[in-house]
Amino acid sequence: VLKDGPDLALFAHPAMLTRLATWLTDALRDSIDASAETLSLPQAGDAPLSMPFVVAALDASAHTYLVVGVSGATDFGDVRRNRFGLAFQEAAQKSGARTEHDRFETTVVEVAAPHLSNFIEALHVRA
Repeated sequence: VLKDGPDLALFAHPAMLTRLATWLTDALRDSIDASAETLSLPQAGDAPLSMPFVVAALDASAHTYLVVGVSGATDFGDVRRNRFGLAFQEAAQKSGARTEHDRFETTVVEVAAPHLSNFIEALHVRA
């Protein structure tokens, strides 16, 4: 959750926040692969798991958080279906959070600032 910083306004745009989430997922995958090699653990590619990742950034002018969900694959170049659109809808219903799904991409949602923690908790419980 990004709450402050000099470039916070930059992440109020869905494309930029999605790029950040994708980059973080790639970095996490690379870190897991490196740790597996160092510790002689099974490689991340051995288990066909996805790496769901959620990033939220405050839009102070609108008093909302822009929330993006990406489904990173454990293998570089692998493609996983992103199921966050449905997950976001269910989390909004269960948490009672005020949300807006007014974008083309269903994996991006705006959540009212006071409702973010309830929304994330409902999203986590669904997983």
